[in-house]
Amino acid sequence: MFKIYADGRLVKDSEIREVKKEDKVLKFLGFTLAVAGKQDEEPSYLECSVKVNNDKLASHLKKGTRIFIHGDGYTHAYENTEGKKVRKIRVKNVEISFLEAKKQESEVQTEEPTISDEELFEEESYEVAE
Repeated sequence: MFKIYADGRLVKDSEIREVKKEDKVLKFLGFTLAVAGKQDEEPSYLECSVKVNNDKLASHLKKGTRIFIHGDGYTHAYENTEGKKVRKIRVKNVEISFLEAKKQESEVQTEEPTISDEELFEEESYEVAE
């Protein structure tokens, strides 16, 4: 595992996933972040997940939202349907900072969304089952 620090834009709206762990149901928010490379390079895509207690953060992580993340990175290798080996970079235990104010009905909001860390993050980490 390695640390990742990156900023980019979400390629689609975030999604809530529920994972059963022993007798608990854990909620994870998953999203894909496009990170710009050097000039004339294709962006890199990071698959991210963060454990959440409720759905509030999902309403702020929509397609095109620019954010900064840092978390624990790891690679995931598999063979796709065409038989080609593919490697993806995934990030868990993600912490998020919003880099732009949220736009509402053509007006720019001057403050970032206010959601406490306690509502969004917990210290424990779990692998997301696929």
